[in-house]
Amino acid sequence: MRRASLVGCLVLSLWVLGCGQPRNSVLTINTIEISKQEFEDAFQRSRYAYMGQEGKKLFLDSYINMKLILKEAEELGLDKDQEFLRDIQFFWEQSLLKEAIAARTNELASQVRVGDSEVQKYYEEHRAEFGNKPLSEVYDQVRWLLLKIKQSEAVSQWTDGLRSQADIKVDWAALGLNP
Repeated sequence: MRRASLVGCLVLSLWVLGCGQPRNSVLTINTIEISKQEFEDAFQRSRYAYMGQEGKKLFLDSYINMKLILKEAEELGLDKDQEFLRDIQFFWEQSLLKEAIAARTNELASQVRVGDSEVQKYYEEHRAEFGNKPLSEVYDQVRWLLLKIKQSEAVSQWTDGLRSQADIKVDWAALGLNP
């Protein structure tokens, strides 16, 4: 009797924790369960998204094949291959770097200002580069160029600040470089 009570409590606990509840999946491929949100997100990022319902059907077929191939690759241990893991790390670093630079550039860009006097001065110093056209014809071009120069300088100052706060040690000889 005591054993039956324990089993009953265990089953009830698992059900309350969600193990006994059906999953909210729209697609099941063997043991892989795909939620509607996961499927829709993947579909929207696909080349089929612009094709409507017919595109969604085509994407579904392709998506199932992709998931099956990925599962087989995992079973073969390809997801643990060192070269693959290095590629993933490189991709992750590049993606994160792109996001960090974009975020900081956007922040800095909103702080950069170019005044009329700066545009006038730069134009006078570089008039030949603008084909000696009157400032009124090239004003926007000069202002845009100055804005980009200032933004680039702001990003350089940011990275210089990061470097100045970091403890960097380089073994020049081991790298085969001269300082």
